[in-house]
Amino acid sequence: MGLDAGCCAVQGWRTGQEDAHVAEPDFGASLGLFAVFDGHGGAEVARYAAAHVGAYLKRAPGFAEGDYGAALRAAFFALDASLRWPSPGSDEVAARRASHRAEQAAYNERHLDAAAAAGFRAREPEAEDVEERPGYASGCTAVVALVDRAAGVVYVANAGDSRAILLRAGGAAPAALSEDHKPEDDRERSRVEAAGGVVTPEGRVDGNLNLSRAFGDHRYKMEPGLAPERQRISCEPDVVVAPLSNKDVGLALVCDGVTGCLPDATVASVLGDGDVVDAARDLAAACVADTAEGDGTGCDNVTAVAVRFVGGPKRPKQAPAPQRRAFD
Repeated sequence: MGLDAGCCAVQGWRTGQEDAHVAEPDFGASLGLFAVFDGHGGAEVARYAAAHVGAYLKRAPGFAEGDYGAALRAAFFALDASLRWPSPGSDEVAARRASHRAEQAAYNERHLDAAAAAGFRAREPEAEDVEERPGYASGCTAVVALVDRAAGVVYVANAGDSRAILLRAGGAAPAALSEDHKPEDDRERSRVEAAGGVVTPEGRVDGNLNLSRAFGDHRYKMEPGLAPERQRISCEPDVVVAPLSNKDVGLALVCDGVTGCLPDATVASVLGDGDVVDAARDLAAACVADTAEGDGTGCDNVTAVAVRFVGGPKRPKQAPAPQRRAFD
């Protein structure tokens, strides 16, 4: 089975492009690697992830043995750790937090009382002392697909709300290969609250991030005594293993700038036919609003990676349904 890929990234109405992507049809012997990283707070973490995810994957435990699901999960944790700020519970973290509390108290004493008396609401400082280093107060969601051409299997690792969709022939309904992680979901909320955080009615962690899994954002990953997968924001991916049948014709990886505008069925119909590069461009164009007015729909960065399965070894007419893999 061969792989043909087309990609399109559009800044749209945003002041900058914070997405990044990977499309390597020849990642290794019989393998193809594809990914979308949707950045927030800056583009640095998304670009870093795109530049290094392949290397971390090849070094991950299980990759050399062909245990690609385990390797993807290990690679996510290793890549995120490389962005890490001080370790949870370290003296540096404690000192920084104490310093910030003192600074905030002094700020309040100097400004807030006087401002209130004058009838103004003074701006309070941030809840934490924000380090400028990328990955502390910035991050990215991630959806990564590894296609084993020889075995006819797709492995998808997802952390956040970017999405992987399996495209099927004849107008058949596409199959979701990932599940969006939203703070208001029961599973996500339980972890956030257990780590000392809160989810607001608007679906934001600690009133800020409207996501619950990502690379970076280490200001939310500093609770002492908690493993990385138990922090308020986690990089732990769900891993889905999808054996392919001859009804499966391709794969789409898209950011929430796409899924916020179009349902999966429309994404599949646009990407399922014609030149793969043109299809990716058409999809991106359909997700950019004519103006920046309105509720914000169509004003986000847009990234689409379209993959087509081309010829190659015969695949079965039927294949087991995609399954999320469990890890101890």
